[in-house]
Amino acid sequence: MLDHLYFGILLLKKVIKLFFGLLIFVSSNGFAKAENLLWSMGFYCDEGVSFEFSEVETSDLLSTKTKNGRLLSLKLKRTSNDNSIFSSKNGRVSGTVNRSNNTSAKVSANFIQNNKNNSVLNPNFGKMTATLSGRGTIESDEKKGGFFNENSDDESTDEFLTHDCTVTGKVKQVINYVSNTQKRKACRGAISMMGLIGWAHTTYSQPFVEKSKALGLSPEDCASVLG
Repeated sequence: MLDHLYFGILLLKKVIKLFFGLLIFVSSNGFAKAENLLWSMGFYCDEGVSFEFSEVETSDLLSTKTKNGRLLSLKLKRTSNDNSIFSSKNGRVSGTVNRSNNTSAKVSANFIQNNKNNSVLNPNFGKMTATLSGRGTIESDEKKGGFFNENSDDESTDEFLTHDCTVTGKVKQVINYVSNTQKRKACRGAISMMGLIGWAHTTYSQPFVEKSKALGLSPEDCASVLG
């Protein structure tokens, strides 16, 4: 009898320890993901070259798309080592954007952040926002040399001409934000792509449908998230 009681006490202690361990894990992850930054930027360059992206998470800047569907990959650099993006007033982005022929063009920009601490009524938005303004460049479709006429002495090189760009944008702090990764996980089995877009009706799909609805997503939202 005493042996059974002792075993029961040990088991209860393990269960309590596991419960509090899980509680701490969930809580710490919740706080880590509670705040996100959404970036929007536009590159407006000479000769009509331009591209834009809107409300992209910091973690997704490395692999995202422009508003017109071109693949975009950007690295963000800051002058400050502080964890808060709003501790810095200067920043830089560099990376690549797909041309119309699916080759990659190098793109970069230096920008100034006009940080603002706003009092907002919406509980889903943090107090910090910033407008961005600066200058940048994007590679042209044409290479240096060899683009004048057949009799030109200039030889083509592997270096591309560049377009100068005016860069504008904004970054905002979002609280309790549902990331694109979370949306994709919920949506991946939730919609039917056969004919009109709608919720799938298989047994396998139901947990995904319920999760998507709980996140406030529609079938059209899921189709957009999944690309």
